[in-house]
Amino acid sequence: MGRNKTKTSRMEEYEQLCSPPSEHSPSSTPPEYIPPTRVEKSGDKLDLILCEIRDSREIMERKLGAITTDHNLLKNDQHKLVDRFKSVEHTLATLALAQADHDSMLKQMRKLVELLQDRAEDAEEKKLKKKRTERGHKSTGYPGLDLELWSVVLSHQGGDQDVDLMFNSD
Repeated sequence: MGRNKTKTSRMEEYEQLCSPPSEHSPSSTPPEYIPPTRVEKSGDKLDLILCEIRDSREIMERKLGAITTDHNLLKNDQHKLVDRFKSVEHTLATLALAQADHDSMLKQMRKLVELLQDRAEDAEEKKLKKKRTERGHKSTGYPGLDLELWSVVLSHQGGDQDVDLMFNSD
């Protein structure tokens, strides 16, 4: 609005802005246009200013509504993110428990392997001892007496006769 516009041209411009969209071309209709509740065509400047204020107020209310909607959408997104974070925390806690269980089971399996190895060694020793005992029985003539024990008995007892008395006391 330049200074050289007349009062009537300004009034016509305000009337055009405050008029319903059918009165002017669709391309000149602002997207935020809200038809005024009451416009008097008397040319009263105060009515035109009130019309402009109402339009501005309604535009601002719509913008505020859009901002509120965006805010609510952001709050919903925030709640979804918090829920996802809690889900991830729960999953991580579950994985930590599973890892602890896994470590505990590995420790138990190692102990079991050691126990089985010890038992295998014990069985091997028993097998060797049984073989020595069988060899001792064949060579000494006394059941269950291996050669090592035989030599110890002979060295302490002084001969075969005492050993015969020990084993054949019936």
